[in-house]
Amino acid sequence: AQPSFLLSSFVAMLVTCGQVGGETFTVTIKLLSGEPVAGLGELQVRADDKVDVLLIALAAASGTSHWQLFFENYELHAGEPIAGCGMADDVTVNAILTRKGGIELAVRRLLTTICIESLPNIVEQLVLIEVDNASELEVVISTIWQKMMCDPCNSQAFGDIFVALRTHYPEFRPEDEHEYLASHSTYLARKPITFRHILLNTAQNE
Repeated sequence: AQPSFLLSSFVAMLVTCGQVGGETFTVTIKLLSGEPVAGLGELQVRADDKVDVLLIALAAASGTSHWQLFFENYELHAGEPIAGCGMADDVTVNAILTRKGGIELAVRRLLTTICIESLPNIVEQLVLIEVDNASELEVVISTIWQKMMCDPCNSQAFGDIFVALRTHYPEFRPEDEHEYLASHSTYLARKPITFRHILLNTAQNE
């Protein structure tokens, strides 16, 4: 229910902004297959809005912010003005779910219902989600952590999940983890990146 509420509030905000001033037009976000994104209808945006408004709406509807957006053959990036991308009224933007997005949604699906009895099965399914590097492991840990923050009554169960997962992932060599280190500049690059390090970093930043 929460993503739907956020989406409705966000769309209402866009419409209100459009009424205040500035040229407005309609943007439809669809998957590359041509199918609509579940829970996401047409968006009314202003010409001076940035691509961020599309990304925020897509994240609210889908449950993950890990998407790539394309208008025709041009990739849209956060911070770019929509008008500067050559858009006009009634255009379609294509969305591609990234690998990180797929990981996040897979983790969220497994955490839909948490109880002590289901923990062994949840952990078993979580470790089957393929993780190739520290940045992808960070998505797994961050998604579980966010779910725990939204469900404090089951904090012990989530803690048990973290304990069970910590031995299932390898250490990552810092020389292979440029993406992770780029967003964690304070990390000492000579040390291996471990599950424990990513968990502690997530706890400090969330």
